[in-house]
Parts: sequence; C-alpha cells; structure tokens
Amino acid sequence: MQKTESRGVSLTALPLIRFAYGATLLMAPGALIKLTCAHPADPRARLVARVLGTRHCLQAVVVGSARAPIVHELAVAVDFLHALSMEGMAVFDHKNRRAEIVDGCVATTFAGAQLLSLTSSSGSSGALRPPRTGYGTTRLA
Repeated sequence: MQKTESRGVSLTALPLIRFAYGATLLMAPGALIKLTCAHPADPRARLVARVLGTRHCLQAVVVGSARAPIVHELAVAVDFLHALSMEGMAVFDHKNRRAEIVDGCVATTFAGAQLLSLTSSSGSSGALRPPRTGYGTTRLA
C-alpha cells in the first residue's frame, strides 16, 4: 500500500483516525461526554453523539476511497460547517458546552488536515488533487 507523506504525517492515516473517532462516538458517547463535560450525558446528547459518529464513519469510508477532488473538497466544507455549528451550539447549550467546543475543534482539525492533504498532493500545478491513500488497491491473498 502506497503512502503519501505531508510534513511527516501519513495521509493514509487521516480516514482511519476519523473512522476511529466516529466509532468511539458510536460505541461510547456517554463516556466521551462525561470526559469532556464532567457530568453524565443525557439521552439527547448521546443520540446526537451517535449521529455525529455515524457521519464521521461514513465520511471516512467515502473520502478514503474517493479519487475525485470534489469529494475531498466537499469533505473540507462539511467539516468546517460542522465546526461552525458546534461552536454556535456551545453559545446556547450551557450544559454540554465543553463537549461542543471540543467536537468543533476536532472538526476544524479534520478540515485542516483534509485541506492540507489536498494542497500537498497538488504538486507544482497548483490544482487541488486528492491524496493517494492506497484504498481500493490492496488485494487480499
């Protein structure tokens, strides 16, 4: 499996990290909310965390296997919009403010890393291209 490197960070790992984060939100939303908010999660907060976890998992699979630059560009936009919505929610939801701020920061980090992967794989042409992740080229023996 070929790996593309950008300033020492493997771009192959980005979808895997996103998937792991999403799976954690799916399987243990209460634990993550309690860790960030220092109080038990209510049913609504757990449901929202599971929905976001599902989105992260689906986005990891789609972006990890996509070759079209537009898919990667849309992933950046989705992450930035998600970050903006989380920070906006934090203004009104005092009980879960810390969790929303943390999730907004995570979304911003994913967007920045995805954007970096697009610009670093463009080479000298200046056009944005998706990173070469190696997904879809590995064959099982």
